[in-house]
Amino acid sequence: MDMTPMPVEPGQTTGKSSTNLILIILVVILLLGNGATLYFLLKKPAKVQELNNNPVITNENINVDTATSTESLSEFEININWQGSAAKVNNEDVFDASKLETRLSQLSTDGVYFQNVKELFSLIIPYYVGNVSGGSYDGAKVYIVELQEMGLPLFYTMKVNDRIILLQNYSDEFYSGIDFLFDEKSNVVIKNLNIPKLVKINDKYNFILINEKPYRLSSNLSTPADLKPVITENEFTIYKDNYGCYISNKPDGAARKYYFSLPFLSGNDLTINEPDYRTPYILDITWLDGKKNTDEYYIESAYMMSSGGTCVVTASYIKDVSELKVIGKTNNGEDIYVLKDSGTKRNINDQKSILQSIYDEYYPGENITKISFANFLNTKPLIFWRDPLGYFVVMRNFDYAPMAEMGKPVIYLYPTKTSDISVKVSPTGGFTKTEPAYGNGWQVKAEPNGNLYNYQDKKNYPYLFWEGYSLNYAMSNEGFVVAKNDVNKFLREKLAIQGLNEKEINDFMEFWLPRMQSDPYYFVTFVSQAEFDKMAPLTVSPIPDTVIRVFMDFKALEKPIQVKEQKLSTPKRTGFTVVEWGGELQK
Repeated sequence: MDMTPMPVEPGQTTGKSSTNLILIILVVILLLGNGATLYFLLKKPAKVQELNNNPVITNENINVDTATSTESLSEFEININWQGSAAKVNNEDVFDASKLETRLSQLSTDGVYFQNVKELFSLIIPYYVGNVSGGSYDGAKVYIVELQEMGLPLFYTMKVNDRIILLQNYSDEFYSGIDFLFDEKSNVVIKNLNIPKLVKINDKYNFILINEKPYRLSSNLSTPADLKPVITENEFTIYKDNYGCYISNKPDGAARKYYFSLPFLSGNDLTINEPDYRTPYILDITWLDGKKNTDEYYIESAYMMSSGGTCVVTASYIKDVSELKVIGKTNNGEDIYVLKDSGTKRNINDQKSILQSIYDEYYPGENITKISFANFLNTKPLIFWRDPLGYFVVMRNFDYAPMAEMGKPVIYLYPTKTSDISVKVSPTGGFTKTEPAYGNGWQVKAEPNGNLYNYQDKKNYPYLFWEGYSLNYAMSNEGFVVAKNDVNKFLREKLAIQGLNEKEINDFMEFWLPRMQSDPYYFVTFVSQAEFDKMAPLTVSPIPDTVIRVFMDFKALEKPIQVKEQKLSTPKRTGFTVVEWGGELQK
């Protein structure tokens, strides 16, 4: 066989050489790919190992809020060198008083709640939290601004030369009446304000970050003695306060809230949907007799203006599991308990036991006979679960939810012109009295001065009146302590802050002031409008431009107590306005 190589034209290769070259290229690509893969594997943080009963923080960190932009990184993303805590500073360090005075003088008084800068500065409290590091805003100072007496959470601001920039992603969305504080608004993202989305407690349970903007400064939450650290990892701590709220600390000095994920709340993925524990759930429980639970229960939750229903009440009156007996199992095999002793009291000085109080207070409904106490106990009205931190969580059968007797809520209508208006209100526990007669709702002709003509009985009224019950009501822990002699002045001031006019305030005082003169002191709190809407949904047609609903609750005191002061907001009355006030009748 002739082994002489064939001649090769310039620019050509033999088939064998071509194949070898292709193989070499593929090997190089594979080596480079494997090298890159190895590099990224080494650089990628290892997943957190599950540790039995040892809380750990996952390395899944998220921003409190995120924003996207096609603009440059330096313009829309910043890093901050944190101060380490929020340091209170003078108003003049942040705001130019002369500039604000000029702006105030240029604004209409309608919807602006400050007469002058002195009054404004008495309500504004700025805190310095750090400086911007790098980018277009390098060196700019960052402040958290708190507005007292207005019910507002926190505002993040950045001072760039003499410009005050509102960081919208981290601030409350309510700007009405205070826009003039800021020179501009920006969607800047703070890149190094990462916080854990999920905090692992053990192999079954996690804390999950509530997806909301910070609501208070950590230093203003409560006294150090009221905060108990339950999880600490590196420099991150979750605290439990006296109300059962779980709160984290962060370098900006603001607080974030966490909640438990509870798998036995049937049909609810609480890793996605934040809970309101006052909402009833059919708990995934099997009782000892083998039957599945079919009743709705809600988890007793401390209702606070700043916490909604995520603060879990735990049974401080239970000192040991020996005081309980097992009544069932959750879907993951954990025990559910009831009290061994049906005579257990919440406090040693209480006249009634816990269960007797629940029985006496529950309302079975109109024309329904109340069951006997013995049968009541058989319905498992109160059950307990021991959480992974060792606390006993209280869950109440929704059939026996506490009720508020809503005293003399009255509704005023102020259309911009004489109009036919339909009004419907639906207290969750039903009506006990209405005037005029409610029927399927009120159909009235309303004048701009508030006078009403009721079509059903052909009579005139100054307002619509009703009384009734609201189910599953819990008094807030935030409010005010007022001496008896100061109640008149106090109520007039707080009602005006919440938007009531002089006539409405006088009507309110005529009904409620005599009921608050028999004891030395009173704890007074106001239900938020959002909560009032849950207690007694209100529907008005045509739809009003402004709705103001004020509901007061109070408790008599022998001596003053320490409470967290409630923040109240001032609405702006514009266009067709509906106003309602009421309160809980004390027995």
